[in-house]
Amino acid sequence: MPIAITDVDAFTDPVNAPIDGDSLNAASIVTNSVQPLANRTRNLANRTGNGDGLGEFAYDDAPRTRTRVVSVAAFSPLSQFGNNDTWDQSPGVSGGAFTGPHIAVGGSAAENTLSLDVGALLPPGGTLKQIRTVIQPASARAVGDRMSCLLIRNTPDFATPAASAGAALITEAEDDGGTGVQLFDTGTITESVDRTSTIVWIIKKGDGGIDNDTIWDTEITYEDPGPINF
Repeated sequence: MPIAITDVDAFTDPVNAPIDGDSLNAASIVTNSVQPLANRTRNLANRTGNGDGLGEFAYDDAPRTRTRVVSVAAFSPLSQFGNNDTWDQSPGVSGGAFTGPHIAVGGSAAENTLSLDVGALLPPGGTLKQIRTVIQPASARAVGDRMSCLLIRNTPDFATPAASAGAALITEAEDDGGTGVQLFDTGTITESVDRTSTIVWIIKKGDGGIDNDTIWDTEITYEDPGPINF
């Protein structure tokens, strides 16, 4: 009589088929062919949504570490500017030499800011591991007046609804006090990316003078759980 095949979550390899002269029995058909195919079907079903289709495609092994570079064009102004405050988006040509696309942060007011919605750039279910942005202060400044960066997480309340209770600070830093090209670097962090909160990278202009601080591109390192559904 027929038997039920009990599949297991494994991508069984190889799958064998009987050839002329083999015995036509359970070993040649079930063990070598039907069972491996059933196992493969279960394995693929579990990875692409389970049998009910409610799951999401994720890698079978550990998440993959990936790095992407984001142009300064992805940043958005966050502060209210006065009459003399400007964001000068350079095409990358300065004095005839190609310097790379960058934003020169000008203006007479302190702490003009740019923000990057990091969470929107990463897959839900992933993990943010590091952010690095290339910057150059226009002048040497004292602690508290330098260019600075903030990484924050905000979890809005849409159910009540309610105004945000305030973003949670993940990390912050200032420039090194000099005028050389340098990095704003979060170091290694572990921040989950989900559909219920935002993660925002903020860079502030230094205080004092109207000379342009400069921001170049940003590198984001994250763990990717797989091509899960958005």
